[in-house]
Amino acid sequence: MIEYFNKLSADEIVQFDKFVRSPFHNTNKQLIKLFKYLVFRYPEKDKSIMNKRKIFRAIYRNRKYSDQNFRKLRSDYTSLFEEFLMQTTMSKNIIFNKISLLKELSNRNFQKRFDVNVKRIRKMMTFPTVKDELYYLNLANLENIYHCNNLHKYTYEDPICLQRRSDNIDLLFISHKLSTFYEMRNVEFNKLALTSYKKEFYVQIINFMRKNKNYIKENHSNIYIEYLRLMMFTYFDDKYLNEW
Repeated sequence: MIEYFNKLSADEIVQFDKFVRSPFHNTNKQLIKLFKYLVFRYPEKDKSIMNKRKIFRAIYRNRKYSDQNFRKLRSDYTSLFEEFLMQTTMSKNIIFNKISLLKELSNRNFQKRFDVNVKRIRKMMTFPTVKDELYYLNLANLENIYHCNNLHKYTYEDPICLQRRSDNIDLLFISHKLSTFYEMRNVEFNKLALTSYKKEFYVQIINFMRKNKNYIKENHSNIYIEYLRLMMFTYFDDKYLNEW
C-alpha cells in the first residue's frame, strides 16, 4: 500500500497528514515518520524511493535492517491507510452516516435524539439530487431502524414504515436487476451469444415496469432510464430512444 501514496490528491495528502497525526487514529510514531518520508518525496515517480531498505533506514536510522520489522511497519501502514480511505468514503455519505447514528441512538435508548434525527433525515431525503441504489438502500435501512425502535407502539397503531421499507427494497432490487440485465445483454451481444446468462425475475420486472410505467417515469426517473436502456439494447427499437 506504500506505493499507492502517490495516487492521493494534494488535498487528500493534507487530510491524511491530520489523520496520521491524530492520537485517536494512530499511536505509532514510526508511521508518522513513514508519512514524512513519503510526503517529502510526493509526487516522486522514482520507484527506487520505495525500496524497503531505503525506507527502513529512513525510519529506523542506524538500526540493522530487519525484514520482519519492515513487514510489520508495512502492515501497520496499510491498515492505517485503508482506515483513512474508509473514513474518507464515509464522510462523503452524509445520509448513510446519519442513519448509522440512528441505530446507535436507538441502542442507547436516546429516544428524543432519535426522533429529532429521524425528522432531519426524512427532510434531507425529500428532494434528493439522484435516486440511485444508495438512495433506496438508505431509505430501506431508515425504515428498518425506525420500525425496530418503535416496536412497543404497534399494539395500538399499524407499522406503516414496513410498507415503506418493502417498497424501497423492491425499488433497490429492480434498479440493480435492470442494470445487471443490461450488462448481461451487452456481454452476450459482444460475445455473439457464446455467453448466455440465466436472468431470474426478468419477465416479472419487465412486466412490472410496463404496468407501472407512468408512476416509475414520474417518481423514479433513474430506474426508468435503466429500463429504457435495457429495452433499446434488447429490441433495437427507436421508440425507446425517443422516450429517453
